[in-house]
Amino acid sequence: MDWQIEKHIAMIETITGQTFGSAENPLFFSIRSGSSISLPGAMKTFLNVGMNDEIAVRLQPTAGLWLDGLGLLSTLFAELGDGLWH
Repeated sequence: MDWQIEKHIAMIETITGQTFGSAENPLFFSIRSGSSISLPGAMKTFLNVGMNDEIAVRLQPTAGLWLDGLGLLSTLFAELGDGLWH
């Protein structure tokens, strides 16, 4: 499945002119969790997927909320994806 994800990210990069993980012209994703059969209200959204420390520092002077975005991504991942917080 990794090659399929990489293939589709590359397609989106070509269309948008942005690069996933790049501080120069970053591409971010919002990803919904869930399954084909999901309980109402059980889906969660991971925001700013693709954010990293380098991007957050680079964008901080022009958009004061980006470090908050990195914190939000880290919190959501820890809470939802990694099961660290309940």
